[in-house]
Amino acid sequence: MPPKKFLIFYQDLGGSRLLDCIIDQSRDIINSSNSCFMIHKQSSPLKDTLINRYKLNQVPTVVSKFKVKDWYQLLKSKKITHVICSLSSKNLDMSNANLIQASRELALPSLGFMDHWKGFDRLYDKQGDLKFSPTTLGVIDDYSKNKAALLGLNKSNILIAGNPLLEELEKSFKKQRTEIKSATFISQPDNINGSYKGLFTLPVFKNKSLIDYINNVLAFKEFQIFLRPHPKELSMKSNKIKIDNSSRESLLEKHSLSIGINSIMLLESFLSGNPVIQIKFDEFSQYEGEPIPIDFGKLVFSLDELKIEMFKVFSGNFDRNSTKLFEGSMKASQEIIHRFTSNNNSEIIP
Repeated sequence: MPPKKFLIFYQDLGGSRLLDCIIDQSRDIINSSNSCFMIHKQSSPLKDTLINRYKLNQVPTVVSKFKVKDWYQLLKSKKITHVICSLSSKNLDMSNANLIQASRELALPSLGFMDHWKGFDRLYDKQGDLKFSPTTLGVIDDYSKNKAALLGLNKSNILIAGNPLLEELEKSFKKQRTEIKSATFISQPDNINGSYKGLFTLPVFKNKSLIDYINNVLAFKEFQIFLRPHPKELSMKSNKIKIDNSSRESLLEKHSLSIGINSIMLLESFLSGNPVIQIKFDEFSQYEGEPIPIDFGKLVFSLDELKIEMFKVFSGNFDRNSTKLFEGSMKASQEIIHRFTSNNNSEIIP
């Protein structure tokens, strides 16, 4: 029996951070001697981390627009026996989906982790065939497991992993005692219609955008207001509002009010101990997609409510307690890694 050789591939930055967190704790199994590390250009910020952590002699290959035939050639030439990868949207680049399809057609076991409660459409093609689903699928909770099973996935190969990144944030929670001096609007792209324009730039308020409203109405002179674009958004420059392109870690460490729509970044800020306001305006409902099935933050349903709740936070009227919603996630994820890597074969999900 040939030795096991793992291909680790990172595409979407969010899902790749989750995968990196899990793989980092699996270095007794997955290391530079038995693994091939590849990254998509979307996750290029991880390149130096991988080089230093695994003491790689070669820089991880950076790819984009990889077709099924490209993966066929690579998987065979590298003598890969197991594939572990992020699970990425098909809208901008099919590389991740094509890797899973190629590994399935070559009967190679594959493993991927969902970092969100939505986005399950990345597992199937336009005809509804599950050709982009890994043979073992890690999901956050029972809600997600049942959702995946309804698509026709083999329930025995859908395993609950939790989310170790969110567990880490819960453990690092610090009850904030300092005053809030800034607010960060965490933007989302329009991936429902495929334009990938920032939702807060869309003219949904009588031909005005939320940025226009922030600039003209939310005049909190002694407080700073920032906009944080999503990595998938079309590049945006604005003289109407300050742009925050700092690292994820810097944003979470900054003691700031976070405001946004149904995003993991918003949930991460909440778990870190920051006050959070969730925008639930009718004007954005067609872009929202499926909501996160967890109650967190203060919900506002109008521009007036948003201004009132921001004023309350800036006045010191907020309180937060720690949570344990994701306790045990790393342990569960590690068990999935051990189960996957200890098997020579894995049933292909029909």
